[in-house]
Amino acid sequence: MLNPFASMIEKQVARMQENIEEALAELAQIVVEGRSEDGHVIAHVSGLGDPIDLEIADEMLATGDKAALQTAVCMAMAEALRHARDAKREKIGQATPLGAMGIELPEGL
Repeated sequence: MLNPFASMIEKQVARMQENIEEALAELAQIVVEGRSEDGHVIAHVSGLGDPIDLEIADEMLATGDKAALQTAVCMAMAEALRHARDAKREKIGQATPLGAMGIELPEGL
């Protein structure tokens, strides 16, 4: 005997997959940024976390301090990636029934 809810569930799953695909396409177009504490390094990544651009102020390069530059780059990238994760969590959450109910998705989704 066919489950009368099977068709309904299949349609909902298909719609959710479409919504997630749309959200991922939107995230690929979003650019978020992260900055080092001193603002001398700015990292830009897509909403999916793909690196796009890295700006380093001339003042930072002029110091010749390799360790400070490495730290600043790491800080800027970490912040940019955190913003990308937040954007992804929000967009994917909106595309799923759990997100519509206000339930946050686990980290990594």
